[in-house]
Amino acid sequence: MAEVWANVVYTPKTNLTAPLGDSKEVPKTQLWEMPSDVPKAPEVKTEIWEMPEIPAPPIDTTTVAGGTRPAEVAQAPQDDSWFDKVLDFLGNMAPPDPEPTVAQPQPFIVQPLPQPIVAQPQPEPVVAQPKPEPKPDPEPIPASGRTFKTQGDPLVRTGDGLWFGVHEPGKYVSLKSAGGDFMMEQEISKTKDGRKYNTGMGFQLGNNKIAIDTNDGNGPGSMTVNGQKYDLKFAAHGITLPDGGKVSYDPKTNQIKIAGADGDEITVKRFKNAAGVEYLNADVTLSEKRPAGSVHGLLGSLDADDDAKNDTRGRDGEAIAVNGTTTLDMNDGRLWKTPEAFAQEWKTQAGEGIL
Repeated sequence: MAEVWANVVYTPKTNLTAPLGDSKEVPKTQLWEMPSDVPKAPEVKTEIWEMPEIPAPPIDTTTVAGGTRPAEVAQAPQDDSWFDKVLDFLGNMAPPDPEPTVAQPQPFIVQPLPQPIVAQPQPEPVVAQPKPEPKPDPEPIPASGRTFKTQGDPLVRTGDGLWFGVHEPGKYVSLKSAGGDFMMEQEISKTKDGRKYNTGMGFQLGNNKIAIDTNDGNGPGSMTVNGQKYDLKFAAHGITLPDGGKVSYDPKTNQIKIAGADGDEITVKRFKNAAGVEYLNADVTLSEKRPAGSVHGLLGSLDADDDAKNDTRGRDGEAIAVNGTTTLDMNDGRLWKTPEAFAQEWKTQAGEGIL
């Protein structure tokens, strides 16, 4: 401070011109120095203050609501208003600015290519079909129209009564069903007396096959049922077929009877002439279960009419004209002439026969 005051200078007296009038002279400025005998302030002693030890109050371990609290706290009313004030203060605070949302990268998903739309075919509209008129039940064929014969050397009678003769040796399909469950075959041979006779017959009824043989008319006769050969005297007791049919032999009448499970009935008669030639005659009555037009052969066709002229049909079902007679007259020349076209139509074909 003394150094500051030492730099102060004074200005000598200045004479001022009277615009101020009777102004007194400004006193001469003098240098002021700090006196050296300024009294010092008394020293203040600073003492370190220490917190006196305050004895801790005794703790009251009174149990309050399942725990221990000091008695003062347990007895003092609780003031929870401060908590509400804190909540009000926090509620009045402006919410912080939300952090900017960073778009998360989406996984790359391969989308399947759209399938072409194929037009589905529309179902045809269902048109109500008129109900067919019920067909009347066919008239039953009388037994006379279902019965066929072959006899003698030999003569043939159809179901509707047409007689004619077949004298050419060979094997013929006598009757055959369209379904193949029935067949009759006959063999015509020239015998030792120079005449022609039925010397063998075979039958198929379902899965059963029966064959009767005369050894070309020379005897002795034999019978085979499903491949097993029988002496006729044993057939007198009857042979039961697997499907329920039956074969039997009557020694008094010398007849073999065959009954099919479906109702077909066959009678084979054994004969021997004066020359010792054995031959066979047969009567066949077809079951009434068989419908008209279902059986054809050398012995004629099964039909529901009584027209004898349409009994002689070929394998295709078309009628073949035969010059026959409906009256059995042994002097009628038509009985002794073979209808060649019709007979050839029903010759047994390879693999078709039973005999």
